[in-house]
Amino acid sequence: MRRSSLLAIPLAAALFALPACGPGYRTSVGVSAGYGSPVDVYGYYPDYWGDWHTDYLGWSPTVVYDYNGAYYPSQIRGSRPVTVYHTNKGYFFPPHENSWKDNRFNRKQMPNAGDYRRARPHP
Repeated sequence: MRRSSLLAIPLAAALFALPACGPGYRTSVGVSAGYGSPVDVYGYYPDYWGDWHTDYLGWSPTVVYDYNGAYYPSQIRGSRPVTVYHTNKGYFFPPHENSWKDNRFNRKQMPNAGDYRRARPHP
């Protein structure tokens, strides 16, 4: 009985020391644990994703959430919804052409210039 109480002391000390790791540690753990891991969102490359004139019906418009420059599949308080496309190859921004048009796409949640600048290069 006495040994079990002696083992509880180091365990309690470790639990109390965890908050001392700093706010950055707690924030990153909270975001990834509560909202999933960030997803990679790529730029649109016709050679990889297909020509939007003919292949766009195979793409699924979906919403990701921009939080501190990373995109998450679930909403986070303070995040901004961004509509992107998704296929079995991954997530990507819509074509950045004036003639691009897809009525299924939510234009109120269009990627902005900063999103396009942060796009991951060709997969």
